[in-house]
Amino acid sequence: MHSPSERLQTAKLAARLKQDSTLRRITLALAGVFFLAGASGAAAPDASGPDTHELAEEALTRLYNLEYAPAISGFRRSSDQDPDQPMPHNFLAYTYLLQEMERLGDFDRAICSESKNTLKALSRNPNPAFVERFGDELNQAMAAAHRRLRENPEDGEALYGMGVAHMLKAFFTFRIRKSALEGLNHARKAQRFCRRSVKIDPYFYDAYLVTGLYDYALGSLPGFAKFLLFFKGMKGNKQMGLVEVQAAASHGKRNLTASRIILAILLGRERQWETVREIVAGLESRYPRNHYLPLFLAAVWEKEGKTEDALAVYDSVLDRIGNSAPGFERAPVSRIRYQAAVLLLRNGNNERSVAYLDRIIKEPQASNKLKEMARMVRGSILAPRADREVSGGS
Repeated sequence: MHSPSERLQTAKLAARLKQDSTLRRITLALAGVFFLAGASGAAAPDASGPDTHELAEEALTRLYNLEYAPAISGFRRSSDQDPDQPMPHNFLAYTYLLQEMERLGDFDRAICSESKNTLKALSRNPNPAFVERFGDELNQAMAAAHRRLRENPEDGEALYGMGVAHMLKAFFTFRIRKSALEGLNHARKAQRFCRRSVKIDPYFYDAYLVTGLYDYALGSLPGFAKFLLFFKGMKGNKQMGLVEVQAAASHGKRNLTASRIILAILLGRERQWETVREIVAGLESRYPRNHYLPLFLAAVWEKEGKTEDALAVYDSVLDRIGNSAPGFERAPVSRIRYQAAVLLLRNGNNERSVAYLDRIIKEPQASNKLKEMARMVRGSILAPRADREVSGGS
């Protein structure tokens, strides 16, 4: 039983975490991370032979190119061939999570910040079918890891698979369940399992991605939250976390792509823009059908204050949409135009901004709310011009 003072402390922590902007920013950043890359990379080759490894590699490439159905098929075949591997089940759970977050509009909202108020999902509640599939795959991943750990408690791969499963549960409870304390408990378990794996093998660089994220996230919280979490046995170090993620991004084998995406997100928070752009540009060339990667790059240019460079990327994406480039048919064309229109307006290019807004108003796929916003911005641009014409003619 917990004492009244302990319960009060926990309640205060929950309230603080719920309203803490740093935690929200980290969670939003992780949403982009989980979308743009996998929670971990391909499973290592094992006794089942190269076929399982090749299936996982192919499925990951499909996943990074946002091709969910063939990715699910590949991960399913991989899990069927080797039921003692937890990672294929983790990948399936992760893929279902991505689909649900896309349905809820999380990724478009994160990239197209200017129209984020128009990106609310039809329902704030998760699809019950998704919740069931997601939970079932994580349960199977944990069961597979448990079987291996019963035979060998020093099985680093099984510890890592268990850690990734808890990381996915942590993200699910943060984003979908909106439960900060429950999410932190799963994050702590993820960190402990992966910390055990690197104690067994300090060169197991993939596990440093999980421990690094944990250290960075907790180390980025304000002092009051750190103080309360310390008494719950949870502490982190922001700089150490960044070093751990950099190690995974440089030397990891199973999660190299994911580690680089996460490193880009964290370095963006540290305003190391040039390195971020190099990482994202490299991933864009490797996964050309992922339309969110160039949009991510444009967002980086925006944060740097280089609007012309950002606009060049947005125009390039719009050209690829118009030319039916593979993978770009699902890109949010109207929202991209709105983002570009606002940037043009800020840059003093009213005529080009109005041209973009006119396209949005005429586009059948644009939502009514986005069209309404486009009309309002268009009116604010043209109204001063009309006033000047009336004044000049009087």
